[in-house]
Parts: sequence; C-alpha cells; structure tokens
Amino acid sequence: MALIDRITGCCGTRRADIWTFDVTESGAPAIHERLHDVTLGTLLHDPQERERPLDIVALMLQRGDDTVLAPDGEHVLQSGDRLLLIGMSYDRRALDTTASVPTAAEYVLTGSRVGQSWIWRTLIDR
Repeated sequence: MALIDRITGCCGTRRADIWTFDVTESGAPAIHERLHDVTLGTLLHDPQERERPLDIVALMLQRGDDTVLAPDGEHVLQSGDRLLLIGMSYDRRALDTTASVPTAAEYVLTGSRVGQSWIWRTLIDR
C-alpha cells in the first residue's frame, strides 16, 4: 500500500512511464564516473533545480543476483545496478540529462554549478 501511495503521490492519475535505468558506464556515463556514496534519493532530483525531487519512484533495484523491491532513497548506488522506475516523462528526460551531462550530474550530486563551455571549464581548471 505504501508503494501505491508513493506512486500516486508522484504521478497522480496521469499516465506514467515505466523504464529501466542502468548505472553503468554506457547507461549513465556522467553518474558512473562519480559513483561514490551516491544514494538513489540524491540522484532523483532536478538537474535545473536541485531542491526539487523528480516525479519518479523506484519500483525495484537489481544488483547482481539480489533484488530489492521498492528501494528507498537511502540505497547507495553501485556500478552495474539496474533500476526499474516509474514516473512522468518530463522527469524521465531530466534524469537522462543528469545521467549523460557531466555538469548536470555534478550539480545534482554535489550542488556545485560548473560551467558547460570549454572556455569556462578551462578557466576553472587553472
């Protein structure tokens, strides 16, 4: 019942997407390179406004032969994890941005805003 409440609290009566999300180098390159104590709850935040949680609920986490149903936000992600997620399509796209854009991942995971342009990154690295 708690899982249904989480889903309806997140998605309401709107049609939600269901998809898998792989925490791998090819599935989430920007996150994979920063995997150190990253929790599921930290990951599921807006790459434009970090304080806003995404309208996404994790239905399952698969790690090797182990499966966790309805993992909470405290689960620490590891390389190779596969998540089954349900949520709104606009937040699915936001999560895809976090997974593929290093500056978005940096902001979501640490709160630090880093410039995206080559010039900005070059100046910051000096």
